[in-house]
Amino acid sequence: MRVGDRLLEARHIVIATGSKPRPLPIPGAEHLITSDDMLRDLDLPASVIFVGGGVISLEFSHVYARAGADVTILDVLPQLLPAMDTDAVARLQTESERRDQDQYRCQRPTHRARRRTVSRDLHP
Repeated sequence: MRVGDRLLEARHIVIATGSKPRPLPIPGAEHLITSDDMLRDLDLPASVIFVGGGVISLEFSHVYARAGADVTILDVLPQLLPAMDTDAVARLQTESERRDQDQYRCQRPTHRARRRTVSRDLHP
């Protein structure tokens, strides 16, 4: 692969162009911030809730948990990182919860009651 005047060689090359945050079409979305907003914030919150169990949520959740914030990831899918290998994701989630103990939780909304989301732990 040629980048400018440099020739880069490797067995595997990953092209990670990033993604663009998008607002969620859910009630209360006006109170949410994006990952771009988080990068501009210099204050560490006491707790953070990430909506969605994708790569960006996982990356940010680890940074915030290691910095001391209580972290919760909410996702409606049966596993985090749905495009990844199930066994690898289970190991990653177990290790994340073990390492950060009380600071790191993954939950899935189970139903809505009067516009309030009720959640349960993914790992009972």
